[in-house]
Amino acid sequence: MSESTIISIPKKLPLSERISNAKKKISKWTDSLDKPFDDKTDAVQLTKFARNEKEFLYQYIIVRDRKISRKRW
Repeated sequence: MSESTIISIPKKLPLSERISNAKKKISKWTDSLDKPFDDKTDAVQLTKFARNEKEFLYQYIIVRDRKISRKRW
């Protein structure tokens, strides 16, 4: 599976349900990755947010070896 995804959540849902829904979709996505997601070294990063009349759209990517990335900065 791709190391990026777009998640759409209906606007009509209350905030708590939107968060729960997004969390479930992110977990399902990270479980389906070709290279296993390692929560000790990898991170899920929000890269884009958009909305339209009916839904919120969130684009996420996987950042691998985040500890190494931090050392460069």
